[in-house]
Amino acid sequence: DGGVFSGYEPDGFFDEAFTAPGTPRPHYERLIRFIEQLGDEELARRAHLRDASFRTKGITFTLIGDEDGLERTFPMDLLPRIIPADEWAVVEAGLAQRVRTLNKFLDDIYAGEQAAIRDGIIPRHVVTSSDGFAREAMGIHVPHGARCVVAGIDLVRDAQGIYRVLEDNVRNPSGVSYVLENRAATARILPRV
Repeated sequence: DGGVFSGYEPDGFFDEAFTAPGTPRPHYERLIRFIEQLGDEELARRAHLRDASFRTKGITFTLIGDEDGLERTFPMDLLPRIIPADEWAVVEAGLAQRVRTLNKFLDDIYAGEQAAIRDGIIPRHVVTSSDGFAREAMGIHVPHGARCVVAGIDLVRDAQGIYRVLEDNVRNPSGVSYVLENRAATARILPRV
């Protein structure tokens, strides 16, 4: 059949692993070779093990509005995303800056001068009508102004490979458990990776 990636042709999106069909990015070369050595059948077997493990552990979700109400296993790509250190340094600095900014904004709204509202940057009704707005927290100061101590910033890459923020999740840290379980699952299913 030509290998696990034969016939794979990315079209219209930035490909994390390949620069062109059959040409892995330098930081993906070892992983791609390893996956090719596993072969289609072994990779499928390990994907089945991942799904069975997730079902057993209850790592599932139900789609909101889904009429059948079925619990689905949480999707996890067997190929981990590899981000080179120099690239990650830029992403990390941007994420840290974003969370600091979110904290400053929230602290100003709840315990500060409400400068963003006062200066007309954000209309008051947008803040007060938000599902996440907690009137009970008004006037309460928190240590270091840390209003969101866990933040899930969803990143995507555009067609040129530039990271873009899809959304900020600061309401509930439930996604952290998926990150931790994905790392544990990778260690179990692909220990050499």
